[in-house]
Amino acid sequence: YLVEINMSVEAWADAAHRSPYGRRFEHERAIDTFLSVLQGNTPPNAAASTISSLYEPVIKARSGNVSVGTLWAIFCGTSFRRQQGARRASSRPAQLGLTAAGLYWRGLPELTMIFREDAMDFQDEDEMEGDCGENQALPLLNATTFGAIYLNRGKQPVGMTCHAEASFMSGVETPYQTPDQQREAEIYVPPAATWILLAGEKIHELCKGDYNRHEPARPSGAMASWLWCGDRGYSLGRWEYWKQRFGEIAMTQGLQDGVKDLARRALSKMDMIESQMK
Repeated sequence: YLVEINMSVEAWADAAHRSPYGRRFEHERAIDTFLSVLQGNTPPNAAASTISSLYEPVIKARSGNVSVGTLWAIFCGTSFRRQQGARRASSRPAQLGLTAAGLYWRGLPELTMIFREDAMDFQDEDEMEGDCGENQALPLLNATTFGAIYLNRGKQPVGMTCHAEASFMSGVETPYQTPDQQREAEIYVPPAATWILLAGEKIHELCKGDYNRHEPARPSGAMASWLWCGDRGYSLGRWEYWKQRFGEIAMTQGLQDGVKDLARRALSKMDMIESQMK
């Protein structure tokens, strides 16, 4: 079973129902619930409540026959892939994720692992052809929106911090001078800015605490092009560098106005967070 970018929501639901895991009662209901959200027939808060009522009894019973990871695979595959002709519909799963992460699903296991495998696993730019890069920009931004909300509302930072750091590495710690690099900026700068705009206070807190700070491996391959030469993980030094880079990106000629505007907004948010901490 594979979720294709540009697959219609109806085609996705049909494929999911025909998959081996789609025949369990809980998963069947989950597929139908997500389909209804994507079609605009069910509000996100009602869908989140329905999913919670389906899986909570199974989890409490510690049944080994139901994988919560399957629920996350269904959710991530549906929510963050760009559905055919559904730019407008793509905001509904983000709303569902906001409601679910904040009110219902925060304690369910296995999310961050499946999130990595099914929501954040996109094709490398070097391997893409045609407009594939443009096609992956929206689902990556959708996934980032959910991840940032989850990080901001979660009681523990574990899980989403690695995705946030990877986003900053791809979005602000690489140069944007050549035409190819500037095309990559359209994909990777908006997610990096989104982590700051939606979870900036939490990220600043992680930086103050030197969360997961450690010496980096020796740069090689794609890592050799990264501009940041300091420690991996979170630190106030790296926070200051991200600020610097957002400012530089906002002034880089050749980048789209929307990309530069997001960089300016992220920089402004970081300044605001610092002023509130004084």
